[in-house]
Amino acid sequence: MNPFYRQSALRVGNGFRRLCCLLLWCAAATISQAGVYLSSYTFSSANKPYVYTNESLPSPYKLRVKIVGVPGYPDGFHAVQAYNYNYQTLESVPNPGTYTVELYWVKYASDWVTAIAVGPKLITSVTVQAAAVNNIAWNAINLPSTGLPGQTVYFSATVTNNGSTYWNSNYYLELKDWNQTHLYYPSINGVSPSGGTT
Repeated sequence: MNPFYRQSALRVGNGFRRLCCLLLWCAAATISQAGVYLSSYTFSSANKPYVYTNESLPSPYKLRVKIVGVPGYPDGFHAVQAYNYNYQTLESVPNPGTYTVELYWVKYASDWVTAIAVGPKLITSVTVQAAAVNNIAWNAINLPSTGLPGQTVYFSATVTNNGSTYWNSNYYLELKDWNQTHLYYPSINGVSPSGGTT
């Protein structure tokens, strides 16, 4: 055989093997990245994360979020129970703490009860934080003791933000009469935690 053709054949063969290896590596990388994930691994009951999958799963199936190590839940705290949604929020979260979480899918038979396949597990950690609170302390309320119908009255109230969140334009006080009729909504916008306003 002509040495030139032999070398060309070797180069083609080596190139073909490299291409096959590259395609197998890409396929393996794609498979290893498929699974179930959370949109955030640090959260609270006020900002629960989403669980999602990048796999195409035939119905019926369930995305499983099993939080391990929660006191009182020896079989794990199951944070989501809905079926056939590949992007949904957690339905509940445990008390604040750092836990191990197992993320995977479960495929069911047509009876929606019998599990016939379980996907690969992603095991990692989550941190559940205490939810921010919006407590208010009433320091003083000054209302007139008398007034005639149709007469303008003036009042004042002094409050302190005892919570852990900033009061923005969505926060206000409410003044009602004895008949529970809403009269006035003074804003308390711009008060930071431990701050006060009148």
